[in-house]
Amino acid sequence: IDQQCMTDNVVELMLHKIDRLSDPQQLLLQQAACIGASFSLELLQQLNQISGQALLERLQPIFAEGLLVPVRSHATEADSEIRSARFLHDRVQQAAYSKWSDEARLHTHYQLGCLLLQDLGDDGIEEHCFPLVTHFNQALHLLDVTECQQVIQLNHRAALKAKAATAYSTAVNYLDQVFALNQRITELAEVGRSAENSSSAPDNALLIDASLEKLECLYLAGEYQTAEALKDEIYAQCHDQALKTRFSAILITQYTRYGELQAAIAQGLSALEALEWPLPEQPTMDDIGAAIGEAQQGLQQIPFAELAKQPATTDAKVLQTLDILMAMQPCCYNSGSLLFPLTILGLLKLTREQGNSPYSSYVFMMYGLMCTKVLKDYDTAFEAAHYSSEIAKDYPANPLLEGRLLMMRCNFILPWQKSLQVGTQVRDNAYHQCLDQGDYYWGVHSYIFGFYADLISTPSLELLLQRTEQVATTCEQIKQPAQVYLSRLQCNLLHILQGTLDNSQNLDHEPGYEQQALEHFRDTHYMCGKYDRLLGRLLQGYLFGNYQSALEVALSPDLAMDDLDEGIFHEAVYTLFNLLCLLAYQQQGQALTEHQQAWQEAAWQKYQTWYQLNPHNFAVGFHLIQAEQHNVDGDSVEAICCY
Repeated sequence: IDQQCMTDNVVELMLHKIDRLSDPQQLLLQQAACIGASFSLELLQQLNQISGQALLERLQPIFAEGLLVPVRSHATEADSEIRSARFLHDRVQQAAYSKWSDEARLHTHYQLGCLLLQDLGDDGIEEHCFPLVTHFNQALHLLDVTECQQVIQLNHRAALKAKAATAYSTAVNYLDQVFALNQRITELAEVGRSAENSSSAPDNALLIDASLEKLECLYLAGEYQTAEALKDEIYAQCHDQALKTRFSAILITQYTRYGELQAAIAQGLSALEALEWPLPEQPTMDDIGAAIGEAQQGLQQIPFAELAKQPATTDAKVLQTLDILMAMQPCCYNSGSLLFPLTILGLLKLTREQGNSPYSSYVFMMYGLMCTKVLKDYDTAFEAAHYSSEIAKDYPANPLLEGRLLMMRCNFILPWQKSLQVGTQVRDNAYHQCLDQGDYYWGVHSYIFGFYADLISTPSLELLLQRTEQVATTCEQIKQPAQVYLSRLQCNLLHILQGTLDNSQNLDHEPGYEQQALEHFRDTHYMCGKYDRLLGRLLQGYLFGNYQSALEVALSPDLAMDDLDEGIFHEAVYTLFNLLCLLAYQQQGQALTEHQQAWQEAAWQKYQTWYQLNPHNFAVGFHLIQAEQHNVDGDSVEAICCY
């Protein structure tokens, strides 16, 4: 804040003061500028090979001019030492740095890198890899072969740390230095300046790892076209199946992030074909039925309690197949593809036949998800979720999978098992766990999938609106247009419910927005978006008494399987409010169509099952539906009792 408040005139005055310093003092200032905006006096002392007292004496005039600010070891000056210093302003540092020759800067960065490296152990190198590579990368042309190889390792470490911190563009820069250093080794070998032995041979395993990391980080940094232009070149470097599998998993995941769901599925199918685990490109319901029957028969023979005790698989090909099936989950789910249940059942089959793996807790949970979404077998879903937690004790999920497991538990299991408030707490944990790991796509879907569960149970629409607006902002930042549309429509619904958006006919906040969103959902096959928009219109129509228009949207005979995203609490809200709309419509003297009558009968049976399963979440809806039905039947006394 102090720096921002400095006027340009004050900064210019500081810059003129540099010119009035003696040559030795300017040298110290220039060396300090190479170290950084703040720096250790010990490092500056080592660089000049002088005592600490001598260094302080040389620095005093610079402190006096205010160009550098001493940093003391204690808050008070009494009995405190000056162990470090900082530049008064970044422009002072930049000026000191620019006044030095390129060659002098180059050599100083090299010396600083060497000094830091010799003072650090392995743990210290890991902690300080960023300043190390900053110095060495400025002095590539001074490095010999051995140093190049060491700095390649340092840049690789720095790239992985930057990636873990979601600094993807920075990670790409470090990885580019890996390739530049490898080129430097080649050049040294060609001119005969390296010993003619294997020590100058490139570390091919590290280089291909760096290439794959760069490809992934380019996608994550939003450099889609650059990544696409590079991918074929990188694939050509993948000479074994493990590398090809990793390459495919990256593309599947990143195409899914960009909404290229069909491209992600095609990449997955191709990878499975190479692994000799093919899935049909256009599966039929017969394919699904056969796979479900096989899974159910297998679980009768080896139930989850026994499955959790099986030994671990060590087969590399099996683990690679698990990798691809795992990566395909989101794209198959969000597109509404029939491949989604097949990927789940494939994961379970491999686990049952080949043994457990670090993915087993995820596999069990995914089967639980399929039980609530497709099979409506809630007891098995709860059993699968239970043993997902149990097997995680033997095969702890990595932090990334842990967030995803929480996301599935709170949205696909708990709504049918516990109170909505319990699910809300787990959902918050899932969101933050995913974001802490940079897993933004799954993180935002924790809240997207849980929106209607939270809408029904929230004590404050305003708090839910603030959270949903934050989700929309996050989706914009990670370049997820489908999720931006979806969360904006959710915000519009909340504004309508609060009375801050006057619109009883659609979810527009500006003309045509809802239709634009729907077209995008259809173009990208984003099932959750289509279902969420449909639900918003259903609630809006019911609450404003526009029952016919609500039913035309929400119970259209033209709706297909990929329009309805079941398994999450959206399904319960969809069922409840369609039933209420049908009953209110009948109370207006309107007759139901055959399609509506058939749907109403099946939906009421389903809702009664949920009520028996979990009265916490379904008692209110159950009695409200009964009350409305008694009104339709003309039995006002029974209606009052149910109300």
